[in-house]
Amino acid sequence: MPDLASPAIALLAVAVAWAQWYTARSKLVLDLFNQRIDVYHGVQKVMARVMQRGAADILDISDFRVPQDQARFLFGDEVNKYLHVQRETLVNLEYCRSIMQTNQGDDKYQRAVDLHYKCMLQVTNFFDEFGALMKPYMFMDQKAPMSPINWLVRKTIWPKRQSAQPLPPT
Repeated sequence: MPDLASPAIALLAVAVAWAQWYTARSKLVLDLFNQRIDVYHGVQKVMARVMQRGAADILDISDFRVPQDQARFLFGDEVNKYLHVQRETLVNLEYCRSIMQTNQGDDKYQRAVDLHYKCMLQVTNFFDEFGALMKPYMFMDQKAPMSPINWLVRKTIWPKRQSAQPLPPT
């Protein structure tokens, strides 16, 4: 009778290595998701504050910069370009606020009002646009591996549940 201990140990080692790889990969996916959702919430918090007040200030621009810097390493160019445009929008809103507070009725004031209106439209659209832009990065589409216990449950208990009599209508 051949010695089956060596192949069994090798098979067990492969199974353990695969389980460790799968666990490490799942943790990586979860960590990446958490870092991306932190960027999403950080940017969204600033934009909500700006939308509520109808203006941006230096603090908003500074608070926006932190998640924007984090995003450079977590997302592709389309997200980073979009965040850059949104940061420029915040800078323009701060500029408009300063002009509208100091000048009244002249041409510079009217241009600031027009620019403020355009920038606030961008802030309003941000909530739909940014969510759609982030969506492909936020999926956690890995599947749990089927364990021997799950397989056993599906083969022994689950078919019995499926063959049970349906409940009468109420």
